[in-house]
This record gives sequence, structure tokens and C-alpha cells, in this order.
Amino acid sequence: QILGQTTREVAQGKYQSVDISTGSDEIYELISNFNAMTKALEQSENDLTKTNLDLKTALNQLDEHSRYIGVVLSNIS
Repeated sequence: QILGQTTREVAQGKYQSVDISTGSDEIYELISNFNAMTKALEQSENDLTKTNLDLKTALNQLDEHSRYIGVVLSNIS
């Protein structure tokens, strides 16, 4: 039940690990893989967010440069 609830939360973007103690090797491996997956998803989302911010900064700089070139060109006689 805990793994199912956490899976629903991951689907909503709430990345968290599952901490369940069990004697079953299969369940332990499933939980370990789930935790590795959520960690990778969280890292990917963080990387995408940073890349998106970097792209927005680059676009703003290009826009500023384009305006500057436009001003320069409009003042050439």
C-alpha cells in the first residue's frame, strides 16, 4: 500500500523514497529500484528546470542584442 501511494505521489511530481523493511528479496529489490528511479526522475527534472532557465537567459540576451543592433542600424546614415 505504501509503495502504491508513493507511486501516485511520484506521478504528481512529489519525488520521495520508500523506506520499507521486508524479509522478501523480491520486494526489497523492487523498492530499491523504485527509489533509484525516483532519484533519477528528480535529477532529470532538476536538470530540465536549470536548462530551461539557461535557455530563457540566452533568449533574453539575444533579444537585447537584437534591439541594440536595431538601434545601431537605424542610426546609420
